[in-house]
Amino acid sequence: MSTRKFILQAVDGYLRQTGMSERQFSMAAVRDPKFVRRLRGDYGVTLTTIERAEAFIRQHPDGCAEKGPSA
Repeated sequence: MSTRKFILQAVDGYLRQTGMSERQFSMAAVRDPKFVRRLRGDYGVTLTTIERAEAFIRQHPDGCAEKGPSA
């Protein structure tokens, strides 16, 4: 399995678990609204950015308060 696919599996699992959208996660984790889209689209993503996303997942296992309003 490629590193990209491994990271995407971790992010997808986190999104399912927390109910966050890709954009919400991208903004909260790395302050880049297109991070997950770039990761999925096979565009350039730096190791530093991936490490920031992984750190966010570890530090916020239940998501974060910035998920937005509940419907």
